[in-house]
Amino acid sequence: MSYAEFLLQWYNLPFAAAIIGGGLLGLLRNRVAGGRWTAPLFIFGVTGLTLNGAIHDLSLGLPADRFPIVFALSVACAVGLVVLGRRLRHRFFPPVTGVTWNMPDLEGSEAQIVTPTGGKNSPTG
Repeated sequence: MSYAEFLLQWYNLPFAAAIIGGGLLGLLRNRVAGGRWTAPLFIFGVTGLTLNGAIHDLSLGLPADRFPIVFALSVACAVGLVVLGRRLRHRFFPPVTGVTWNMPDLEGSEAQIVTPTGGKNSPTG
């Protein structure tokens, strides 16, 4: 069975559609409010196709018989990775706050960015 034939099996169609849908939403992220669904759909699709491919390649039976398990694992993996990714992003890359532009009497002044822990003369600032 070729890879194209494998992708066209009924048990792979939801995962292939999720990858295509996630990719399209990623391309249209700025035009529609679908950017939130891009990563979960893509992760769901890749996980499902990977698990079905492993079942097929390792001769663990028919992937069609294990579709409910693969579907549930793919959903759990997508939700888990998205939640973990968002937590890591917020932890290591917090949103920038407290930036002010054009404060009175500061026009033409030289700016210096300092870290919260470093001082004004800090070499890392």
